[in-house]
Amino acid sequence: MLNWKRRRECSIVALVSWQYRVTFNPDQCGGQPCVRGMRIRVKDVLDLLLAKVSHSEILLDYPYLEEADLRACLDYESHVSHGSSHFPES
Repeated sequence: MLNWKRRRECSIVALVSWQYRVTFNPDQCGGQPCVRGMRIRVKDVLDLLLAKVSHSEILLDYPYLEEADLRACLDYESHVSHGSSHFPES
């Protein structure tokens, strides 16, 4: 079992992961969260994962995406679904 300090460190790593890969631009995709400034929405990636498309198949179909992008989309969704704002307060 992870101790409190280790759990906090894991949370910080997950937070950093999506914050550097999930971007928001009001002039792109209607301001929806996108992956690394590209015109692929986080929602599109999550929809593929929800449809049980494998990571390797997504990466094959979208060669400009990286495994870390897929994890960042999941981390972002987890962050938002727990009632947090898009970006945490500093």
